[in-house]
Amino acid sequence: MRPAFPRTVALGLPFTIFWAVVAFFCRDGLDFLNYLEDDVVAPKGSRSEQAQTEFWNLFPQKAMQYPFSQGILIVARDPRQHSIWSPEVKELSHLILNGTLGACEELPKSDKGTYLFTGLCWWRQAVGVFLDRDDSQLDVNDADLISADNQTATIVVLTINIGFGGAGSSGMVAAWNKLQNVIDAWLAEHGNHFTVGSTHEQMLLDAAQKAVIRDFESGDAITIPVAWLLLLYACGPSAVLALVTLPVTLLVSFAVLLQLARGSWLCKDRETWAPGGCAQTVVSFPDFAPAVYIDMMIAISFDYTLFLLTRFREELGRGHSTRVAVWRALQKAGRVIVTSGLILMLSFVGLTRCSVDVIASIGWGGAVLCATAMAVHITLLPSLLLLLAPCCEHCCTDACGLVSGFLFPSPRRGRWRRRGLLLIHEAAAPVDSEPAGLVRSPVGQGEVDLTHSRWVRLGLICRDHRLKLIAAILLLLLPCAFVVSSMELSGNQDLLCPRDAPSLLTLQSLPQHQLSIGLLQPFYVLAYNWDAPSSPLGCHDDDVDARQLVIAHAPWLLPKGIDPSVITCPWLEATAHLCKPSQPEYKKTIAERFCLGTCENYCHSVNGTTPPTTPSVLSSALFNDLNDFRMVLTTELGLDPEAIRDIASLPSDRTRRLNHTEAAGLLEVPGPTPYKAQFVKYTNSEQSATLVEVLLSDGPAGKEGLEVLKAIRAVAQRPRFSDEGSSFVVFTDVDDILDMIEQVNVEAPPLLVGTTSVVTFIIAGLAFRSVLVPLRLLLTVVVTIIFVVGLSVWVYGTLIPVGGLYWIVPLSCGCLMIGLSLDYDVFLISEIYELRRAGYSTEAAILRAMGTESATITTAGLIMTVAFSSMLLSVTTVLNQWGLMLVATSLIDTFLVRSVLVPSLMFSFVEHNWWPGRMPIPTLLSHMERRHVAADSVLN
Repeated sequence: MRPAFPRTVALGLPFTIFWAVVAFFCRDGLDFLNYLEDDVVAPKGSRSEQAQTEFWNLFPQKAMQYPFSQGILIVARDPRQHSIWSPEVKELSHLILNGTLGACEELPKSDKGTYLFTGLCWWRQAVGVFLDRDDSQLDVNDADLISADNQTATIVVLTINIGFGGAGSSGMVAAWNKLQNVIDAWLAEHGNHFTVGSTHEQMLLDAAQKAVIRDFESGDAITIPVAWLLLLYACGPSAVLALVTLPVTLLVSFAVLLQLARGSWLCKDRETWAPGGCAQTVVSFPDFAPAVYIDMMIAISFDYTLFLLTRFREELGRGHSTRVAVWRALQKAGRVIVTSGLILMLSFVGLTRCSVDVIASIGWGGAVLCATAMAVHITLLPSLLLLLAPCCEHCCTDACGLVSGFLFPSPRRGRWRRRGLLLIHEAAAPVDSEPAGLVRSPVGQGEVDLTHSRWVRLGLICRDHRLKLIAAILLLLLPCAFVVSSMELSGNQDLLCPRDAPSLLTLQSLPQHQLSIGLLQPFYVLAYNWDAPSSPLGCHDDDVDARQLVIAHAPWLLPKGIDPSVITCPWLEATAHLCKPSQPEYKKTIAERFCLGTCENYCHSVNGTTPPTTPSVLSSALFNDLNDFRMVLTTELGLDPEAIRDIASLPSDRTRRLNHTEAAGLLEVPGPTPYKAQFVKYTNSEQSATLVEVLLSDGPAGKEGLEVLKAIRAVAQRPRFSDEGSSFVVFTDVDDILDMIEQVNVEAPPLLVGTTSVVTFIIAGLAFRSVLVPLRLLLTVVVTIIFVVGLSVWVYGTLIPVGGLYWIVPLSCGCLMIGLSLDYDVFLISEIYELRRAGYSTEAAILRAMGTESATITTAGLIMTVAFSSMLLSVTTVLNQWGLMLVATSLIDTFLVRSVLVPSLMFSFVEHNWWPGRMPIPTLLSHMERRHVAADSVLN
């Protein structure tokens, strides 16, 4: 007769097979790491978005230029022996020129033999003290390019063309490698006398992306085994199942996030996106997101595994079969997993409504991760237990069972209880017997006998001194609350980059040599006055601008196989026949945008119209505005006059101010002059608008630069510079950060607080049939958050002065901090709730739950601490801040809030904790309650 198929196997197979199939189809989930974004997108409707729109409309050719330049810093080791004026440095300068602009032919080619990037070289121009330069492209003097002592350091500035995508694109990598090979060859001969470093915004972003992978390989490779060993120590050999559930959770979560990043959840073919269509469905994930998601995944997965396996081993110790033990464990631990998981997931969902893409992406990632972890641990893990638990029953419930298993090879019904470092076997109680640790009293009452447990002794202290302990914790909370109230978020972009990145070290060393970071990272103030008369001057677009605009916007103007270098303004003038009415409208529109002084005038003459009149920058009103604006920046903000450059000053003397008449006279001087070059750089082709360039020594992205940027924005908003006639608008990539910080401060806290409060109140209230329990949950969460944020602000504001917490960190950590706090709290409350329903008094239930569950919660807290500690090992400050907040949350919640504050609050309300729900009359009392009952009996 064929043996019956085991029922436990039959129950476990369906979900196991289901998740195996899902994991197989999600095997490409790690491709999510290739869809990370480093671009900063201005919030919709913000001042920075409006500034970008105006800049693109008024300066289309300059908007196509990359805003930040690349710098090659050359430093003499011993200036007295070999200074920067040595022939070797001059040789290197020309090698850099030949290795950049002279190496465009060596960039990657496409299959058709044309340039991979439509003929544009990555570099636009090289500027240095030993290089001839076109002053129309970069307004610098030799003094801007050498150190203050004129001997130690010099910098070669490489202006950049736009259009190569983000960090890691093939064209950019090829250009960098070519240049670095040139520098390395020179250093091989002269490295004893000079050091050479290179820096650029894209290099910093590239270093940040590589650091994510490096942190995972180094940090998580250490913390994952340690966290798993803690799980093994607590749960025994069954902990090996976590090595199955964790990869499944990771693959499925990343596969879903990959679809969100691609936009393919609504668009199957990414190449067919239409403007305003599916492209708007793409979620942009920041490059540091995977490190956070992975650590979050490890912590949540191991925590849920610990909760379920602990319950499962307890049920086995009571003599239940594997099937019954799994079912009862799922009933108890499942309440914790679903309650805390839903609250955490819905809190993350609330963040997805934020208009700032970075915060919304954190919300999407956290929500997907929590949903996947819940689904895996309430379906796959129980199924694996049904399939594999019979094999694990032969081992003891502790990691020490790896050794003890050799001493007790046969399965025994019972429970291994830890006494210090020893394991003591206790016989299993019958299934229907009294709960362990209770002795019946003559009157039908009982008492808790767990005084040997240090956690019960702590519970007794909380019961006897509850008000004092609550007051002491609130007193400790006051200084943290004060620090939190004065918290200022930082937008310093250097915090995103690894501290040991060569490009960052080079950038940070520039001020040490009195070289301005603003030379590589300038920002602009767009100025125009619509009341000014029309321009008397002609077009001044140059060939480089024209070439870049054609390649970017009108490649159809180029015959196949033509060298893009032939594109010049005269060449475009020859294409003016495109402006004839017989040509398609889009070709006519494109042609009118190039060399407006030639093609546009020609088009209007062909069409029998006159060129439209536009306001001119050569007006007294605008020059007065420029001079007043400059005076405010120098007198009120204390900026160096040499760092402010505009058309109302002379290149040779920034302190001398010009009026519009003097400027017009300088433009009429025959031949090229420095002022003409400056005028061309800072005005658009129609001379209807001009730019004020500001060079900050710390750069606009630095700690001090952001403060100055905020002050300049405030000046530009004054009525004097923003009335109907004049308009001053700050424009820079970093300006987006300030708007995002403002937007996040307005939108995110109400979303997070409101969502968490409502969700916690509803879910916890339904789970425990109480109003006071969810209110107490929210109170303890707030206490934990204030402690952690206050500590983090103090560490990164005073102890490690980096300008405070990065603006993303507190909010994006907030959801996970809430989840961590709720996990332990719900686990303890769930046990108290079950004991109370089983007949314990609330006081006895609290003491017994502390005695039986505190070790599990402490282990869970330690696992969380270890999992998140990998971020403390990172060389990226943002990840350090994230790690500190999460590690502090785990430790504070495990050893202070859950161990002291929660039982003290529970003891304060006792039976009122369950209002308005109804509980059975208690039959099992604590020792103190029993003495009160006995005393009442004697009195009666």
